[in-house]
Amino acid sequence: YEDYSITGGRTKPDIVSNDSTTSYATGQVASGAGFLYGVANSSGLSNITENTHLQRAILLSGASKDRFISGWNNASTLATESRPLDPTWGAGELNIYNGYRIIESGQYNNSDSFYRSWDIAELDSTPVTYTLTIPEQASGAEVNITACWNRKITETAQGSFLSRTYTYSPEPLADVRLELSGGTLTSPIVCDSALDNVEHIHVPNLEPGTYTIQVSNKDGASSPASVAIAWRADLTEASPPNIEITDETLTVDNALPHVRYEILSSEDLETWTTIGEVTPTSPSIEWALPTSASTEQFYQLVYWP
Repeated sequence: YEDYSITGGRTKPDIVSNDSTTSYATGQVASGAGFLYGVANSSGLSNITENTHLQRAILLSGASKDRFISGWNNASTLATESRPLDPTWGAGELNIYNGYRIIESGQYNNSDSFYRSWDIAELDSTPVTYTLTIPEQASGAEVNITACWNRKITETAQGSFLSRTYTYSPEPLADVRLELSGGTLTSPIVCDSALDNVEHIHVPNLEPGTYTIQVSNKDGASSPASVAIAWRADLTEASPPNIEITDETLTVDNALPHVRYEILSSEDLETWTTIGEVTPTSPSIEWALPTSASTEQFYQLVYWP
């Protein structure tokens, strides 16, 4: 028996969706999870398809909070340091697009350029850390970080085939701590529930700086655990990039590094055609424009936030 009440036990729900009944909402979340599983499967990402706790972390970090709670964060709502999810909204509303962007960004590879990423850590007593840099070209970023892990259950069969019975013995649930520190934070933001198998941090506007995400297993010396982590940082431009066209070259300064930009052209400012994509590693972009156009062209730069 486990107490699932808000005051006495684990917090539910994990996530909500936009419908009026539980039956329909459950189908929406299940379909969304199935779609993201298909995306991972078609991309050959077996770490995602073979680990349900990583699928869960991606869904929760992708969840949107804007429609429900203005200014949602771990200090201003019913989600607290010891209770990772809001007791009404969980981590927020299902958002498949955000989950897709987390998956397509790839597994973390010790780079600070990952605004969205995921990983699986086999945690003993040594914490794992990840670097997240919000560039100075951004005014800030909405950040969502989730760590998830499963309880291990041992199944024991007794008796013959026709009269077999099973005994299920759950092992103690790992006690995991999630922390965001560094940058402009005067003190770490911590999520450390002793009851849940999820930790979740949301910061509505994290200022530019270099931050450390740390995941630790407080019982790791005696109870190692597989912990999945996923996050997204949605950047907001501080100001539009500076764009100049000289000698058939599009030059951009003050761009957001490591985000995808599309370059579009038009003859009439009504119909626009994508002529290229670029993901700069610095705030500067240089792009050679096509020289075959017979009429005057207009250009614009669009980025994927």
